[in-house]
Amino acid sequence: MYMTKGHNQAGCRQVAMKLNVLRGVGITFGAIIPLIMYIVYMKQAVSSTSNTKRLHQKETAKTVLMTRLERIEKNLNKLSELIESKYQKDPPTREEVVVTEAKKMVVPMLYPNSYLFTKWGDDLSEEEQREAEVLFQRYGYNVFLSDQLPLNRELPDTRDNRCLQKKYPKDLPSIAVVLIYLDEALSIIKRAIRSIIDRTPEHLLREIILVDDHSSNDDLKGDLDVYVKSIEAQNPLFRMVRVRHVESLGLTQARISGWRAATADVVAILDAHIEVHKEWAEPLLTRIKADRTVVVSPVFDRVNYYDLDVVHYVPAAHAFDWALWCMYESFRPEWYHLNDTSLPGKSPSVMGIMVVDRKFLGEIGALDGGMKVYGGENVELGVRVWLCGGSIEVVPCSKIAHIERNHKPYAPDLSMSMKRNALRAAEIWMDEYKHNVNIAWNIPIKDHGIDIGDVSERKELREKLKCKPFKWYLENIYPQLDTWDNILAYGGMKNLDANICIDQGLFPGHTPIAFDCFNYGPQHTYYHSNGELYIGGLKSHKYNDNRCLADSGEDTFPDLYDCNEAVQKGMGIHWDFTQIDKEALDSQVNERKKKEQAEAESLKAYAADAVRNDKAACLLDQCQLKDERLLQGAIEDFRLNFQPRWSRREYDLSNPDKIRGQEEIQMLPGLVGEDPDSQGRLKKQQEQLREWSFQQQHELATARHQQRQEEQQYDQDRVDLDNKALQLQTIEEERRRTVALATKNFNLTKAAENAEKRWKEWQQQEEDNRTDILNQLQGELLSESQEQGISVLGLPRLSPDSYKGFADEQLQHIINCQQQQIDEKRRIQAEQQQEELQQDRFRVASARTALLMERQQARINKQLRRTQDNTNAQLAEAHHEQTKYLEKVYTNIPDDSYFSQFNTSSR
Repeated sequence: MYMTKGHNQAGCRQVAMKLNVLRGVGITFGAIIPLIMYIVYMKQAVSSTSNTKRLHQKETAKTVLMTRLERIEKNLNKLSELIESKYQKDPPTREEVVVTEAKKMVVPMLYPNSYLFTKWGDDLSEEEQREAEVLFQRYGYNVFLSDQLPLNRELPDTRDNRCLQKKYPKDLPSIAVVLIYLDEALSIIKRAIRSIIDRTPEHLLREIILVDDHSSNDDLKGDLDVYVKSIEAQNPLFRMVRVRHVESLGLTQARISGWRAATADVVAILDAHIEVHKEWAEPLLTRIKADRTVVVSPVFDRVNYYDLDVVHYVPAAHAFDWALWCMYESFRPEWYHLNDTSLPGKSPSVMGIMVVDRKFLGEIGALDGGMKVYGGENVELGVRVWLCGGSIEVVPCSKIAHIERNHKPYAPDLSMSMKRNALRAAEIWMDEYKHNVNIAWNIPIKDHGIDIGDVSERKELREKLKCKPFKWYLENIYPQLDTWDNILAYGGMKNLDANICIDQGLFPGHTPIAFDCFNYGPQHTYYHSNGELYIGGLKSHKYNDNRCLADSGEDTFPDLYDCNEAVQKGMGIHWDFTQIDKEALDSQVNERKKKEQAEAESLKAYAADAVRNDKAACLLDQCQLKDERLLQGAIEDFRLNFQPRWSRREYDLSNPDKIRGQEEIQMLPGLVGEDPDSQGRLKKQQEQLREWSFQQQHELATARHQQRQEEQQYDQDRVDLDNKALQLQTIEEERRRTVALATKNFNLTKAAENAEKRWKEWQQQEEDNRTDILNQLQGELLSESQEQGISVLGLPRLSPDSYKGFADEQLQHIINCQQQQIDEKRRIQAEQQQEELQQDRFRVASARTALLMERQQARINKQLRRTQDNTNAQLAEAHHEQTKYLEKVYTNIPDDSYFSQFNTSSR
């Protein structure tokens, strides 16, 4: 039965549309329907099998399976959303990426000169920087970071490997830990308590005693009390004890209060800004159990004040110098001969952290309650322990991490209390060697005027304990400490006619100078019995070398060198002094001053008479006074604004040009001598005054020229730096514009290519659809040969005018061809999708590379800007220091009276 041509075309069109619809529906739901059916089936399976199992197994299995199914559904939803977003939402443009990264740029440093931010804090915001700096200035370490770190943080194990293999007995004495603090940060104290609890065996720790030396922080009262109560509730095996002073009594009294509050066998006196390591207590308690008269100390690891990282310290003995400042010292040679760094080593003294038998500490007098504020009490205890029957050891297998502050806010200047405590300890224990402490602090041996308190009770304690003399301590315990028995004189070497002292000058350097007397370390001078003259300090130990005033043998000023170095170079380091009558010298000086004053008054009276008698002279005198005032103002302005520090001329008190030609004995300033030729010397002095005046004028002109050049160079450097910054900024802006333009062009080109590609694909699909519809409707072959009718796409080409009927084999062949066409089309689409994925990955990699390059350039610009800022800050600081120096030094007109102050009759 045959249909008409019109009916045939309409029917074929409807069939084709239905086939396309069904095909789309099948492709859309082909993957989702089986998964939904699987989910429904699994839910039904779970519900159907639930009756065959026990109740708890049934509920468990159901819960697990339902959770997995819900997770699968969520993943499918996310996958669907991701696919839709991939094809519907365009990727972010280059401009959007640049804007997003610009928001993440590093904020500027607000405190580039702060010690806190030298190696930490690059990622902080401005508000966080301000908060961290305020806390740092208040406490001396990084409290901002401490508040963020966990209280039970892990510490690196820095012990010797042999310490890890040691075993300690269980029946060790109990220990009480005393924490001393004054205005510490709350998180620091909490971390110290937590480390002690976590790393001390429960059966050994009896109590933790907190001694507050009258802190002013509110959080060390209420907040710390709450934390202590929580600790007590969690740990009923030991007790927490709080001791608060009603006024600040000092470090020594705080330690005594903690010792008195302890009840355990052993007391450990620690600072509050510490963290203990694993097995810190067992090695110390083992040594005390073996010998109750030994005072032990752990090895300190340093905790950086800026980033709170732990830095490993090697074991070392605790020692001191003659000023009783603490220091590290090598162990005795016999300890190193043992070749085992895990063994305890003898120590001359003990630092602020000590562990000792509680009753033994009371037997030897505890700590000296007469010590004030800070310093010296640990050295006094160390000397007393050795002299009165005990010993001191450092135990390497016990480690404690200790924060080394940048500064001590509660005591900015410790020198006064330290000096007073050192003199007290020397008076009690050092016998005939106590004068070394006076020399170290540059104070008189007698009548120094410093109140050291009542020492009678401590001297009675020494007699009661039958302690050894201090000489035994120097010979047997600390032979490295050098005594200064041959120092004949010490102090400042001062010009008798001016407030000018000899100074060591710039250090490192070798040139001493004459400077205004201020009586501190750089001007301390010591004269040895062998003729050596030390300037700038005196070393306390035999292995250190002093700096001697040395004569190199050339026509130059004397220089400062290490004494051994000067001897090796053949320099003269022995100076001879002639002792003369100081009263006679003072009388000569006074007579000369009176004579000069009388001559000045006579000249002044003569000038006054001349002025009264000559009107023209009055006018000239007024002009001269005006010129002098103008000159004085110009000189002062020049000195304040232009004269650099290094243009100052320092005058020796001897004549540098004629020192080799004089036959008289050369004497150092501060010592007096005879003057047989006063008239001739006065004439030489007047000639020298004129020569110095001309030389000063020349130096002023040279200094003015040099200052002008330096100012020009400074301005040029600033201009160069600014130009370089502008150039870098211009280059950066140009680079950003180029990158933005290139990105925009690339995106536009890519979008055009994609649009053209999609248009061609759509056209090809429409063409294929039309061809398919026509073939279905018209159905006649162009050729009698079926094989010749197959196109390159696998579809037989049909002619609308040559319809013929098809057999079953022909229909099956057409269906196979259509299936091949579909498979080929899917393969081409898969290849296109793979290619697009490759291009997307390439674009992402390119964008990431560009982003990394941009970040690298930003870091370079930041470093350049920081370098420029530091340079500007250094130049500003140098200019500020120069101004202050000129204000201090150059305050008067350099006339003849100024130069005459460098001359004395002893010359």
